[in-house]
Amino acid sequence: MTQYLTKAEVAERLRVSEKTVDRYIRRGFLKAIKTTDTPQGAVRVTVASYEAYVARQTVTPAGA
Repeated sequence: MTQYLTKAEVAERLRVSEKTVDRYIRRGFLKAIKTTDTPQGAVRVTVASYEAYVARQTVTPAGA
């Protein structure tokens, strides 16, 4: 079963603002779904998308 995080949870884990999480979603860095059809609908980010984003941002030291 797919697990989801709120924008607030992602922002806290990445130590960025929710507005930055919105930008990441719009730019395709994070995959998200809307849980309602209203313009203000709640947005959820998949845990897999969050983990993939973190993995892409991780730097491995040279020679390691």
